[in-house]
Parts: sequence; structure tokens; C-alpha cells
Amino acid sequence: MFVLLKSHFKDYFIFVSLLVSIIFFGLSSWYIFGQINWGLERIFLHYNIIFGVDRIGEPGDLWYFFAGTIGVLLFNYLLSLFLYTKDKIISRIIMVFGGVWQIFMFIAISLIVSLNS
Repeated sequence: MFVLLKSHFKDYFIFVSLLVSIIFFGLSSWYIFGQINWGLERIFLHYNIIFGVDRIGEPGDLWYFFAGTIGVLLFNYLLSLFLYTKDKIISRIIMVFGGVWQIFMFIAISLIVSLNS
């Protein structure tokens, strides 16, 4: 298992994608836990250009965003690790799209935080 982890981290695409995922996960977590006023009774959770604010909830509902970001990060990494010996291309694609997904989640979380500031 250690040899697989070592060879998995030596792959440039996987290492960079994992690094991007971890950086944007950290930034998203900082936005959720550091920038939101947890004493508020209600916050805006979703904003639509056409309809405006269409979902209002409690600050505790932001835990779903955190769980989604960490869940996708772990799932993509473990699936990539599992598939690395069978098909390296699919493993790389999974990690690259996981990094892109983390970037989009960071954008969504930062917009939610700025909407509530």
C-alpha cells in the first residue's frame, strides 16, 4: 500500500490536482468557519440572478457545504488511488475534475459569505 501511495504522489497530474483540491478546501473551510457570523438567526443560502434570494436557512446549514467539500475530496482521492493501478488516465481525470469541483465550491461558498456580510 505504501508503494502505491508513493507512486500515486509522484504522478504530476495527481499531485497538482490534490494540492489544488486541498488548498481550495482549506480556503472554503476558512470562509465557512472564519467569516460567517454564527450568532445570526437566518442567513441567505442561495441566490439566483432571476429570482434573487431563494433559500434562507440557519448558519448550521453551512455544515452541508463543508461536508460536501470534504466528502468529494476524500471520495475522489480514494477512487483515484483504487483505480491508479488499473487505469492511470481515469485516475488522473478523476483528480483533475475533483480539483475543478473544489474551485467551483470555493466560488459558491465565497459568494454565499459575501452575500451575508
